[in-house]
Amino acid sequence: MRSLILFLLAFILIGGAIVGGDDHGAGGDRVSYADFLFAAGEKLDCYFTIETWWGSDRFRWCCEGPRIRDEKLTTVDALIAKLQRDFAGIDVVRDRDNGRIIHLIETGLPMQNDYVIEKEAALDYSGALEDLPDALRKTVPRIWRCDSALGVDFKNDVVTTVKVHLGKEKIRKLLTDAVPLQNYGRILWIAKTLIQRDARSITEITYVGPKQISASAQNEGAVVEISVPAKCTFGRPVPATVSIRNKGDKVFFCDEVSVMPNERMEMNLVNRETKVPVEMTKYGKNFMKSIKLLATQSGIAKLEKGESGTWTIDLDEFFAPARGNYRFSATFLLRRDEQYHLFKVTVDDLDFGVSD
Repeated sequence: MRSLILFLLAFILIGGAIVGGDDHGAGGDRVSYADFLFAAGEKLDCYFTIETWWGSDRFRWCCEGPRIRDEKLTTVDALIAKLQRDFAGIDVVRDRDNGRIIHLIETGLPMQNDYVIEKEAALDYSGALEDLPDALRKTVPRIWRCDSALGVDFKNDVVTTVKVHLGKEKIRKLLTDAVPLQNYGRILWIAKTLIQRDARSITEITYVGPKQISASAQNEGAVVEISVPAKCTFGRPVPATVSIRNKGDKVFFCDEVSVMPNERMEMNLVNRETKVPVEMTKYGKNFMKSIKLLATQSGIAKLEKGESGTWTIDLDEFFAPARGNYRFSATFLLRRDEQYHLFKVTVDDLDFGVSD
């Protein structure tokens, strides 16, 4: 999921400039397809699903760029026309029941005799969204949850839970209608299909994840960005993704320890309704105490100009927040080399909710 978060952060930072920004016309900058889709979806309030062959070059744009030319787009119809024009070898299909959803399907996939996305089933399911494909497999074989990283590092949504009762429909519709759109990211799911040695196919599903919110701060050339899901599920992971990059000319270091990007990192969580700080779990207290007392490093991230590092921390392990609304902040103490000069970067006002 780290690459996805970086894409989302990139979108947040560049905002409307991707699609219809004041500085870009029909001959504007080229951007990565992923950034383009996230920004187009945000501006035009639409969503995407992706179906591709395993290892296909068609969808390498998920993790590579820049590839596509920016244009001023004001309608979903104009977006679809652009996708049809620019996505060679990809069928662009608008969902018949929800025009806000656009299916990007690699040409030829639906013609595969046992292509499971074209099969039909009913679905009565309650649980983690990432496990929904495995529930479908009980009635429709050859569909699986994707447990491996997709592309560079797309991983399954570990946050969202759902409760759905859907009548008999194509698997594509079941996968899509199960997603809570209001709190979800603009790419809903990605299906990878592999032809096995017996000439039959299997399809793995990656649910990409909920909407992210982010906050950033910088000091002495160090830029720290943190993002978390806007809505989290009680009792499920709360992944906070930390990205630290060097925007200055001088090298600096992040002394890592376990999942922490910084051995001197401090975290705080406050209930926004009661204004009361949330006490750390026993695990969290022991973890933070041990790294401060022992200062045991698991690695040293040396960041030259333009370089960056990314880490993911499960806040549920450290705070186990109950249902409610929260404000997360974190302080990092980074260092220069020769004089061991230390400097702080504090990121605050990162608000998210936890509910059933």
